[in-house]
Amino acid sequence: MSQPEEYISWSLNDPPYEDPEFDETSKAVASNSFLSQSLQVRAQSRLSNAKTHLHLIDEHIARADANLSELHICRRQCIAQIELYSTASAPVRRLPADVLVEIFRASLYSCDRSVYVPQNSNSMHHLLGRVCSGWRRLFFSTQEFWTGIRVGRVNLNKIDRWIHMAQDIFERSGSSPISLYLFIISNKLMGALIPHLGRIRFLSIHGWAIVERLLGSSFDLTSLTTLNIEGCGVRSINKNLELTALKNMPRLRDIRLSTYAQPALKILENYLGSQITALSLLYVNLIPQQVVTILHLSPNLISGSFNIIAGYHNPVPTWKFDHYTLPTPLVHNLQYLNLSYTVMESYAEYEALQLRQLVLPQLRHAVLRLQRWEVPGARAMITNSGVLELLHLQISEMAWNPLPPCLYQHSNQGMTQPERSLDRRRYFFPSESLESETVVI
Repeated sequence: MSQPEEYISWSLNDPPYEDPEFDETSKAVASNSFLSQSLQVRAQSRLSNAKTHLHLIDEHIARADANLSELHICRRQCIAQIELYSTASAPVRRLPADVLVEIFRASLYSCDRSVYVPQNSNSMHHLLGRVCSGWRRLFFSTQEFWTGIRVGRVNLNKIDRWIHMAQDIFERSGSSPISLYLFIISNKLMGALIPHLGRIRFLSIHGWAIVERLLGSSFDLTSLTTLNIEGCGVRSINKNLELTALKNMPRLRDIRLSTYAQPALKILENYLGSQITALSLLYVNLIPQQVVTILHLSPNLISGSFNIIAGYHNPVPTWKFDHYTLPTPLVHNLQYLNLSYTVMESYAEYEALQLRQLVLPQLRHAVLRLQRWEVPGARAMITNSGVLELLHLQISEMAWNPLPPCLYQHSNQGMTQPERSLDRRRYFFPSESLESETVVI
């Protein structure tokens, strides 16, 4: 039986084909009625035509699916091109190198991450190097970003890899001054450091063994301006150690000693002089006479931090300047003073005599940690300054007592508006004891 013309010529552009006998046949089948002979013949013909029609539709669907798949591929390619060219034309891509360097500098120094720590994979140095190849090339080739390096504690089996990384950092820093933080030392590490010791500007040493290795030899530290020593226990001290390297530091200006007193005073014996402008000895037990002597031997000292303790079991060692003849009064141009003062009552009057002779007319900022305000020497240092701008008091035995009248008299000499706040330990100054021009933080 031949197929109807309408089935053969049907295409996707034509409207759906409507079978005029579909309803009649559907009713007969639904009612289980007996189909006439003619209706059965027509049903057979329509069945064949419907199968042909379905086959043609399936072919069209297959071709449409293929075209749709190609369209999806083209769409993904277009999206990739849009992302690529959008990134390439982004404003950050058009930033000149000097502007990018300023961005890198702000990222490093604003969050105190300027020191490179190889062990920390999330450090700012690692993160900035992962953005793109262009940023990485610029960041790695800028010497100033690789001038601070921290040699932390690592496993000995990883020391070779770490030393290789440190050598890369030294090469990236070029000839720029270096800031070095040392927590470990080894023969291999010393071999990597020696060629660059002459470029070290800031040196922070943690542990007496490292002090002994670095400062006990005649290494070239001619560029060193700041020396920081921490974490030196009493048991590990070699009291006969000669700190030969101290003689090779002509530019040293800032000394920070957070260590046991005897080696600290040994360093001071060798290096106090007119070149020192900053000195921090907050963890070194001293007596007032030693503090006054230090100031006398360092006439250009601008910033000083001292820990005075006497009459307790804490050892206060002697040094070669203990019987040094001091002028009376001693006038010094110290501008920033951080003083912790702990003296037994039986010693207080004698020790105060040592501080009374000290006059600081240029003192601007003072941080005082006292047992009680009635420390004549400490009070004299404050009241003798005519330019004091900031006074930070921590007085453990003051409790609810009002501030002494000497501060009220002194408050008219340029001190700024007070900040009334709780003492972080357990005492605070009552608000009624504060005048409007007295600074107590």
